[in-house]
Amino acid sequence: MTGRRIWSVALAAVTMVGSDFVQSRAREALDAQLVVTPDRIDYPENAKPSVPKTYKILLANTGGTDLTFTSIVDIEDSSKGACAGPTGWMTVSGAPAAIPAGGIDSMTVTLNAGGVITCAPTVLFGKVRFTYTPPDQTIDFNIQFTVADTIVAPVWDTVSTGCIDLSVGTNGNMGQNGIGNVNLDFAGSPAECDTGLNSRGNAAVYLRDASPIFIRKPSAGIYRGSWSL
Repeated sequence: MTGRRIWSVALAAVTMVGSDFVQSRAREALDAQLVVTPDRIDYPENAKPSVPKTYKILLANTGGTDLTFTSIVDIEDSSKGACAGPTGWMTVSGAPAAIPAGGIDSMTVTLNAGGVITCAPTVLFGKVRFTYTPPDQTIDFNIQFTVADTIVAPVWDTVSTGCIDLSVGTNGNMGQNGIGNVNLDFAGSPAECDTGLNSRGNAAVYLRDASPIFIRKPSAGIYRGSWSL
């Protein structure tokens, strides 16, 4: 086979692959695409014991064809804490049956529904599962919801010496999840020697995240741990 013939065959193969890619992307653009806003319910969202809280959830179809829901199911995975156990703490309402291409609709999710969680602290874990077409697709709207009398947001400050800094919080955390430049590193200090692209990691983060760990025994056979990682 001549060089010209090999080049022609290779070019034809590349053209076919490129054509398949374009067709695949075109089909994806025509699919229904569900976007949920917010994309989850997580800390620090909370409610007091015996008090329900309702959220409005926006549902957008950013795809090129009408979206039809096969099912919308609330799933209560687990609960942890002082009042773990009761079920029926989540309800959904007002969910649409379909959303036109480019359209937006909404629904509501109520947590600690009916105030079934009556004491604190208790954390509820679950999800709302959306199944829809076309084609068959499933996405989960994840939930981690805290029932507590009061949640105090941590306040952050920086402890500094002549060459290093460390971010600390009123919740006992140190490092603030690797926020950078305040993680027992030498960034910004004349003592910094790790300045090149040397594959030794992030020079701005030495201590990423830390916390004291407290274990209590409130009653016989029960142990509770507290930390801020």
